[in-house]
Amino acid sequence: MINNALRRVAQYLLISGGLLILLALMLSGEWRDWQDSSSWQHVTTSDFTIQPKNSSARYRYIVDGQQYEGGRIYFFVLARFQDDRVLRWLEFNRQAEELTVYYDPDLPQRSVLVRGGLEDPWFLQFPIICGVAGLFVLIPVVIFGSLWRWLQQQFPN
Repeated sequence: MINNALRRVAQYLLISGGLLILLALMLSGEWRDWQDSSSWQHVTTSDFTIQPKNSSARYRYIVDGQQYEGGRIYFFVLARFQDDRVLRWLEFNRQAEELTVYYDPDLPQRSVLVRGGLEDPWFLQFPIICGVAGLFVLIPVVIFGSLWRWLQQQFPN
C-alpha cells in the first residue's frame, strides 16, 4: 500500500514539474529587452575585487521613464548566490561591446543582464529544452510504473 502511495506522489510531482516548466516557457517568452549603446556606462560594479565573496554586479535600466537597478546576471535565481560565477562573468564580459537587460513587463524590477544583443537568447530556449527532457523522463516512468503494476497483478507473490 505504501509503495502505491509513494508511486502516486512521484507521478504527481513529475506532472506538476512538467506543468511548471511549461508555465515558465510561456512567461519567459514575454520578457522584453532594454539596450543601451553606451554599454558599460550604465553598468556599474560595486565592491568588485578579486576575492569571490565580495564580487557583485549592479546595473541600471529605464522602463517607461522609470529607472530600475538590478544585480541579476543569470536567469536562474540560485546561480546568483555563487559569487565566483559573478566574478567570472564580470571578467569575461568587461570588454563586451553591447549588453542587454531583459526584464519582465509585468514586474519591471525583475531583470537579467546578458552579453550582446541576442535575438534568440539561450535562456528563453532553456524551458523548451527542460520540457522536452522532462517528457523523455516522465513517459518512461509512467510506462514502467504501469507495466510494474500489471506484472504484480499477473504474478502475485
